[in-house]
Formats: sequence, structure tokens, C-alpha cells
Amino acid sequence: MQIWSDGKTTTILTTAPDGGPVEMDSIEASQVGDLLRELSAPGFPEWPYEPEPTGYGALMDQVCVGLGFCGSIKHGRPLYVDLLIPPTGPVTADQFVEWVFLADDMNPDEEPERWQRCKHAIRGAFVKHMGAEIVDATRLRYDFES
Repeated sequence: MQIWSDGKTTTILTTAPDGGPVEMDSIEASQVGDLLRELSAPGFPEWPYEPEPTGYGALMDQVCVGLGFCGSIKHGRPLYVDLLIPPTGPVTADQFVEWVFLADDMNPDEEPERWQRCKHAIRGAFVKHMGAEIVDATRLRYDFES
């Protein structure tokens, strides 16, 4: 991360999805600095939730928190794997893996050797947490009732 200021505007160059700079005023920059100090404090993070032991919540915890595949920003809008899952019908573990990569705006076929372990890990997480290699799409939803 690079930070510079001309006295009126502070610019922070981050790893934004488009790779461009993020411009903010000095108050916003101060708030970002406070947040970065908090995030780097010893013992952080303390998770505010308990991950679900099984099911879609556990799958997504492993895929996003564990493996880092949390979606992307595409055309200025968030894109998550949840948005790519059809409302009903069979979904295979391999389809889910492809949707995870698509949601992260990545093409694993460009460098197959590089992504093979990740694809295998996501597929394994799907089978482990969903209990089968093929499940109905209705099971691939968060359970907010619990």
C-alpha cells in the first residue's frame, strides 16, 4: 500500500479490483489509518461468529475464509458465487468449483497447474460439507433460521 497527500487530498494506492488509486479526504484517510491499526493489533481477528459445522455455511466458510475465494467486483458490482447458483436443479461439485472461480473473476484454465490444488480443495469441501458430489441447488443457501 502506498499513501501520499497534496495537503487537500490523500491518495492510497491499494489492491483494488481495478488496480487504481483510491482518493479520500484527510478525515477518511484518518479513519482508514485507525482501521488498519485495529486490524494489525495483536490477537486480531476475533471472529464474531461460530462457523456452521456442516452445510452451505460451513462450505462457504472453508471456501472464502479458508481458501480466500470470496468473490469480486465486476462492472462496479459485487459478484459472489451465491449469485451464480440456479434456484433449483442438480449442481455438481465441479460446477460449483467453476462458479467459485468465475465469481472471483478468474479463469483456472489459463494456468491449470497453478490452480489444480485449489480446484481440488474446493471440490473436496463441497463433497465434505454437502455430503455428496451432486446436490439440489436449494441446499446451496445460507440457513438464517438457526
